[in-house]
Amino acid sequence: MSDQSSGGQADRISAEIAALASLGIRDLKSRWRALYDTEPPARISRELLTSTIAYRLQEREFGGSMWSFGKGPGLAFPPKTDGDFAVIEQCSG
Repeated sequence: MSDQSSGGQADRISAEIAALASLGIRDLKSRWRALYDTEPPARISRELLTSTIAYRLQEREFGGSMWSFGKGPGLAFPPKTDGDFAVIEQCSG
């Protein structure tokens, strides 16, 4: 892949993420359903919905998550949950 191609890719994703700010809550929830193939949490804030969608767009375009939910260095297993969300804790040692 050329630098120009990946630059265009980054520009496209940046524009798509910027466009999220203009979407209403219903459109954001629809976008969530399309990306996650599940319903969004019932009481999710607009801000968290937007940032989570933005993260997923980047993850799909540029590669997988830097987090893993297994026994790995520096990660607690299993992750605790706080309502609808996983709580990631850093382990020391």
